[in-house]
This record gives sequence, structure tokens and C-alpha cells, in this order.
Amino acid sequence: MAHFVDELNNHPTIMARLGQFLVNMSAGSARCHEMERLAAMTDEQLSSRGLKREDIAKHVFRDVLYV
Repeated sequence: MAHFVDELNNHPTIMARLGQFLVNMSAGSARCHEMERLAAMTDEQLSSRGLKREDIAKHVFRDVLYV
């Protein structure tokens, strides 16, 4: 019986997977909006925030990209 419980704990349910998918989708959407917001700024506005246009993606995804 303990082996069966361990197997269940190691395999997320379909609802858990669906929940994680929705969380990932909303995070992706927020990142997309942030990219668009920063891309719409002038180079001067970006510079005042310490960013260059070519660094927008690295900035937005800094917590998931280790560059």
C-alpha cells in the first residue's frame, strides 16, 4: 500500500497539471505585456531605467533565464 501512495504522490493529477498550465499561461501573458510596455518606451525612457532596447527580453525573463 505504501508503494501505491508513493506512486500517487510522484505523479501529479490531471487537475494539478491543468492548474500549473494555467499559472504558466498567466505568467506568460504578464511577461508579454511587460515586453510590449517596455518596447513602446523611447530609448531615453529605457535608459532612465537602466535598460537598453536589446536587453528588454533579458530583463523581463531575468528570473527564468540565467544568461
